Amino acid sequence: MKPNLVRMLFFCGFIISIVHGNINAQSSPVSPPTKSYTESNFYGDWFTKVNEPINGNCTIEVKWKPNNTTSIRFIYESGKVIETSSKWKYTDPYYDEVFPDGTKGRAKIVWLSPDKFKLIILENQDTENYKNIYRIFERKK
Repeated sequence: MKPNLVRMLFFCGFIISIVHGNINAQSSPVSPPTKSYTESNFYGDWFTKVNEPINGNCTIEVKWKPNNTTSIRFIYESGKVIETSSKWKYTDPYYDEVFPDGTKGRAKIVWLSPDKFKLIILENQDTENYKNIYRIFERKK
């Protein structure tokens, strides 16, 4: 038999097997593409509602600015408001910031969507009470 005829018969037999359900074709699982996030993904107004280990329930509002500074407000249920700021940088997946008094913070960021992320505290001025505590930030609409 000629090689081209053999290939053609094999191909026809393969097609007939698929049509009659004799071959189970399986595709490789395809992972969704991962999105790369950069500092610009933070720009804008965000918030999270948390139960602080020391001060209780509060809303944290953060404005991330393109000049790598923030404006931060802690608004407690008691009515107490604490305002601060920081200088920050982000190198996926780590977020680092320095506060006006020189204390530093480090967190791991897990992006849940372009408008939502999980911030996991790795180090801050009170690492003993805050290490591995996470906060879910959402972009203000």
